[in-house]
Amino acid sequence: MKKGVNVLIVMWISVTILASVFCRIGFAHEKTVDNITIVHPRLIVASADADTGYLAVTIVNRGVTTETLRAVYSNEAKNIRIEDNGKRTFVSIPGNSTLRTDSDCISVKFHGLRGAHIEETWMSLVLLFERAGEVAVDAVVQIYSAGK
Repeated sequence: MKKGVNVLIVMWISVTILASVFCRIGFAHEKTVDNITIVHPRLIVASADADTGYLAVTIVNRGVTTETLRAVYSNEAKNIRIEDNGKRTFVSIPGNSTLRTDSDCISVKFHGLRGAHIEETWMSLVLLFERAGEVAVDAVVQIYSAGK
């Protein structure tokens, strides 16, 4: 009986550790500051050694006034540009609205990325909003190539 109890304890500890790891990696994460919620930011790169990538994220403005995303910063990139159809810009998010960034239309493009990229690791970012100020988030790194 004692051997069976020890096996159960080891299994319970293993499951607890694995669950905590996969909860951080596999499920959506979000951060709220003032009326702005940043939902599951992901840095999408084409390969482990890519020097460019883009931010895929959902930004929810729960306020009644327009909020403006003015900049994105990270120590892991030489240059980060917010673009609307290829033109550098700030992005306005009307009150009670949601904005999704991707590689088309509204995009946040990273140039001069440092280091090798490892799938499901984290990159620290700061999003600068006109009203909410600086919002620090961690973006999950995802490697996506056209053949995947």
